[in-house]
Amino acid sequence: MVKFGSVAAFALLSLAGDALAQKTAKVMPFGASIVTRCWRNNLQAKLKSAGVSNYEFVGSQTGAADCVAQFPGTGNKHEGHSGSLATDYAAKGNLTVWLNQEPQVDVVVMFLGHNDIILGHKPQDQIFKAYDTLIGQMRTKNPKMQIVWSNLTPVDPKRWTDQNAKDVASLAAAIKTYAPTKSTADSPVRFVDNFDGYDPVADTDDGEHPNKSGNEKMASKFLSATKDAIQAATKVVNKMRNDKVGTDFVNVINEFF
Repeated sequence: MVKFGSVAAFALLSLAGDALAQKTAKVMPFGASIVTRCWRNNLQAKLKSAGVSNYEFVGSQTGAADCVAQFPGTGNKHEGHSGSLATDYAAKGNLTVWLNQEPQVDVVVMFLGHNDIILGHKPQDQIFKAYDTLIGQMRTKNPKMQIVWSNLTPVDPKRWTDQNAKDVASLAAAIKTYAPTKSTADSPVRFVDNFDGYDPVADTDDGEHPNKSGNEKMASKFLSATKDAIQAATKVVNKMRNDKVGTDFVNVINEFF
């Protein structure tokens, strides 16, 4: 049996603590004004209820204090900018700037496109070209970026015109088909269908932006994909740490004790 001093013992215990520590996934909610709403906080509360707590929502923007009041203990950071278009983001490089302001981003939750239809009246080919650019920017920041991509919620034609409602529905259906084609082994894309089951009258304040029932529906829809993305983002690091504890550290303990 070999005895060793308190400094060596402390060092070994520190190694064990580091090895057992769980990586915190950095999650960036990204889009326009709907991303500013409280579904983000509701989603975090659902994640914690599901046993997922190793994450932090990040971004340059801070949501309304009421969102935290409704869901105490949740983070309020995001990258939702009211009135913004995917086509403008892609052309101006905004997302690259915001990603680079963060030391680490592991997961992007993207909900974006209403304004390209309602304000910009952009054709779908331009919008999808913008989506491609944005996904490329995410992967430049992190080649193993976990992407959660939702289609659009429907809008009330009485508030936003029949044509806008039809175009939003068409884009939502197209995203549902297109999003899975952008998935790769290193950087999966997890599609979320927020169009299906959403009532643009009962679930919104103004025919577009979610009220409490809309926020609840969106958080519930986002839960599974976001949980999977967080777990995937931390899986490799945690496995390496667990392997370290299971081999090297145990061998060292056996040697000294």
